[in-house]
Amino acid sequence: MRNTVRDHRLQLQLSQNELAERAGVTRQLVGAIEMGRHAPGVDAALRIARVLQVSVEDLFAASQPSASVSITDEHTDPEPGIPVIVSRVGDQRVFAPVRNLLSNESWAVVDGFTGEGDIDVLPDTDDSGFLVAGCDPLLGMASAVVARQGGPRIVPIHLSTDRAIDALARGVVHGVVVHGPSHSLRAAPVDVHRCRFASWRVGIASPANRGLASVEQLAERRLRTAQREDGAGSQRALQRALERVGAKSLPGPRVDGHFDAARHVVAGVAAGVTMEAAAAAFGLHFFALESHQSELWIDSRRLGHRGATALLNALTDRSLVQRARHLPGYDVADMGTEVRAS
Repeated sequence: MRNTVRDHRLQLQLSQNELAERAGVTRQLVGAIEMGRHAPGVDAALRIARVLQVSVEDLFAASQPSASVSITDEHTDPEPGIPVIVSRVGDQRVFAPVRNLLSNESWAVVDGFTGEGDIDVLPDTDDSGFLVAGCDPLLGMASAVVARQGGPRIVPIHLSTDRAIDALARGVVHGVVVHGPSHSLRAAPVDVHRCRFASWRVGIASPANRGLASVEQLAERRLRTAQREDGAGSQRALQRALERVGAKSLPGPRVDGHFDAARHVVAGVAAGVTMEAAAAAFGLHFFALESHQSELWIDSRRLGHRGATALLNALTDRSLVQRARHLPGYDVADMGTEVRAS
């Protein structure tokens, strides 16, 4: 059900801290109420309702907790104790498992953990973030720039293009970043606002001292290659390249993303299907298979979210554009330009 405490707070443009201060309650209590983990006492409920300019009955009648929904699978109950990121999308509380708590030599900050039948959300969690799924690393940079400028929380979740589009169809994300050859992107499953993100190349990374030069070498020698899931844009590029040389598949592990593929090459796998920027980050040799266009798609029903405005503004902000221009292999000349349906 809809959480009217959060809705009324956002309508008045109040932060959780501001609501707590004006109502004389703790920030933790406000967060717990909005996440459906706590029902306030009569006195606290009256003070919160007074600040939000609504009756207690109207405020709390529809605020009962509802079960959380996984960003990747609405039917599977995860094992308890898995760290998650949490956000509200429409009337749903959505969670995404955090695969790697240690990122760039620092511990990831999570919002809670899976429990018995639902999510145990930490009391200081703000679930009002703008949830965007995709696998373009520039998404993380854009969210950091928004945060640095004091904007709303942008929550980037790593998913392949196909899985991100599936999440968009289920209504469990506010937006997605997808990539592929510009002529072969899947159709959006819902009405979306589309804009350019970046252009870059996908291909094969290999150790710099014995760099591979062609897909034929991979196929003929049956070299172990770190690969993505079948719905990933880079994996599709590899499959198309293999078909052109009469091959069907390659041996090797399946990995979580572009940087994970590059890490596997550093660790000893002969090759990895990845993007040019990831190969450069690890000092690897790279040859291109395809040029891809990445786009930001925002569900048209979510365009009123503060995060949508902040993210769209960031794509044309000079600070982000200057940083993105220095990413190896990135072309951001059209970043932020709206894409009209043909």
